Amino acid sequence: MQQVLLQFTFTAMKHIFPFGWTLLIIHFFLQGKICAQSNDRKAGIDSSRLYDLFRLANQSARNKHYDSTIRYLDTALLIAPDFSTLHYSRLRSCLRAGRKEDALTEMDFLIRQRAIKAMDIKTDSLVLAELGTNPKYIAAVKNLDLFSKSSGQFSSAYTIPDKAQVPEGITNDPLTKTIYLSSVYQRKIISIDSAGVIKDFIESKQDDVLGVLGLAIDPKKKILYGCSSYTPLNIIKDTGDIRDKHTAVYAFDLSSGSLLHKYAHPGAVFFNDLVVAPDGDVYVTDSDGNSVYRIRVADGSIQPFITRPVLHGANGICVDDKGENLYVAAYLGGVLKVNLGSGAKTWIQKPGNISMAGIDGMEWYRNSLIVNSPTEHKAIRRLHLNNNQTAVVKEEYLAYDPAHINETTTGTIMGNAFYFIMNSGLDHFERDGNLNMQKLEQAVIGKCVLK
Repeated sequence: MQQVLLQFTFTAMKHIFPFGWTLLIIHFFLQGKICAQSNDRKAGIDSSRLYDLFRLANQSARNKHYDSTIRYLDTALLIAPDFSTLHYSRLRSCLRAGRKEDALTEMDFLIRQRAIKAMDIKTDSLVLAELGTNPKYIAAVKNLDLFSKSSGQFSSAYTIPDKAQVPEGITNDPLTKTIYLSSVYQRKIISIDSAGVIKDFIESKQDDVLGVLGLAIDPKKKILYGCSSYTPLNIIKDTGDIRDKHTAVYAFDLSSGSLLHKYAHPGAVFFNDLVVAPDGDVYVTDSDGNSVYRIRVADGSIQPFITRPVLHGANGICVDDKGENLYVAAYLGGVLKVNLGSGAKTWIQKPGNISMAGIDGMEWYRNSLIVNSPTEHKAIRRLHLNNNQTAVVKEEYLAYDPAHINETTTGTIMGNAFYFIMNSGLDHFERDGNLNMQKLEQAVIGKCVLK
């Protein structure tokens, strides 16, 4: 969800400097100087260097030292090898440096990964001027036809009448078949029962809740957990009433909506998503803190659970059906598998044509990960794993429709169906941080039948 909170700022920045908006992404994801220690990244690359690398790349580009710009980007790609904005920046720098074949290689990479960013080659004036008549470019543009066609079998399940809901998190109660939807703007949670009746589960700003993001339910204890976080921009409705802007996890009684507990930790920065393990403990991603916290429900404590290897913008999180392994998505790329018994940590491997960047929501289903990709792919993808869950062996698009699916932040599995937010509306915040009510549409909940 991190990309959503700042995307209107990125949009403003990209019109100022060639690398400015990407630099800003890096800055907000990587607050501390932490060394990447995963088994699929180059040893010794300090993740905090990303911001410096883009600052230097931007400076080199302004001075027209494009070979230096490319070297800085190459180092950045050692840290975030799948992130499409890095590859696109490198594509343009290669063209500036007269390295057309390298630029064509980057273009091919983006198309093979089905990165939405590849669509920019059709309208980018620099690309058109340098490659417009190149046969490889012409063939590449034809390959972009798949981006205009919907894929997967899905339908619209519910439409939210209130345009200002701006949902981010979704979960369900498997016992009552009720869906719960958060509001990052109105600071509340709504419910949708099995008959489609929509009502407030908690009222706006109840119990001083901030913008509500990820949701999760413990059906045994009848508790709904929600991440409460703050941003100083107008992405949440702030009428001057906020007394405590510190991020927290709220636990509500599922029957009454009354507050049972508020979990906060002084070291936490921005709680984003969470999952309830079979034993009742809750695991929470801290996107700005690049870490994961654990709530031990038995004693009411909340403590850091993962601080190494660093998770660049820790976001989606899920646990397998046996409760043996936890999976955490790093927004800049990668999914970390953590064995809850031994504590062993393993980065999931994958083929080069499958991107692990830009994952927001993530759910476990039958030896696969169902992921929401709101900015990199604007799609719901299913990543099938090998038998020991160490590598992705196949990618399946469950839902893609450029006309209707946009900013699809999170989803939830109920029975054999995956319900997901098709259009959260978070892309309708303007550069000044205000929500554009004229452009805002009713949020729609989509549904995929899973096999």
